[in-house]
Amino acid sequence: MKKGFTLIELLVVIAIIGILAAIIIANLGDARNLAKDSSGSATLSSARGQAELFYVADGGNSYSGMCDTGEAVLALVTKAQAAIGTSSTAECHASPETYAAQITLSDESFYCIDSTGFAGETVLPLAGATVCP
Repeated sequence: MKKGFTLIELLVVIAIIGILAAIIIANLGDARNLAKDSSGSATLSSARGQAELFYVADGGNSYSGMCDTGEAVLALVTKAQAAIGTSSTAECHASPETYAAQITLSDESFYCIDSTGFAGETVLPLAGATVCP
């Protein structure tokens, strides 16, 4: 009597391995998006410290100008957007008393920081507002 596997047994094992590989690859894509979102959120959160440094450097008078070209806060907002990818958008708004910045995450929600101390995900964009919802 010969010992070995039949062709059908081998095909079943290969099919099972293929299904498991497809499940793992699908989950890796989700993990990659989560990592991008986390990187962008962490970068945007570090912009809060830069915003407070900007305020102190202005003598504690105003946040105005912190979103202007060349400022460290705007650079961090742009870096946060780049970490997430090309589908992400970034906004930064500042007035003398308040500031707010946000990026679009992979799942189309928004990560927002503002002068009230809020840092987190929201479902609504800033749309020109100077504080996050």
